[in-house]
Amino acid sequence: KKSDFKHFTAMIDPEVDKKIDNALAYVEKGNLEEGERLIRQQIEKYPNLHIVQYGMGTVLAMKGDYAESIKHFNKSIEIFPYFIEAWFNKGNSHKNLFDIGGAIESFQKVIEYGDPKDDFVKSANDLLQTLETNIYNDTCLSLDTYVQSMNEFNAAFSQMQNRNYEKAIAGFKKVASINTKNA
Repeated sequence: KKSDFKHFTAMIDPEVDKKIDNALAYVEKGNLEEGERLIRQQIEKYPNLHIVQYGMGTVLAMKGDYAESIKHFNKSIEIFPYFIEAWFNKGNSHKNLFDIGGAIESFQKVIEYGDPKDDFVKSANDLLQTLETNIYNDTCLSLDTYVQSMNEFNAAFSQMQNRNYEKAIAGFKKVASINTKNA
């Protein structure tokens, strides 16, 4: 939506883009070490370029370090909020960590910002439909209700960790009323 548009300035350096593409080519061929080495050189020089952060996130995701990859995808998205490839890869990292809420949010951003004809958007739609089907089969909840339940659970859990037990109990009761299958 036009009212939700985030103003941003993203610097682009074609030489750095080429170096990141080269590094990611090594990664695609299975040489993660060389790809990571090349990207680390660029991240030291250009930490504020979205493509460099994206490249590091991609390498870390390929290595299975999903939590760290998300940090780099977040930096990339902070610099360039409409970078659907970063949103998509972030969603996959969340999914691999079984953070369904994070995956759903990321894939929804891909759909919101991307062109419906784009492969990333089509894949995000497919992944969300699969998640929605699985969630409904397991919980009888819609995707939005499930996310609401998760957010309530996380807030209640945080209250419990902070020893605000009355608020935690109230929060967990709210979760139980939304999602009766949440143990």
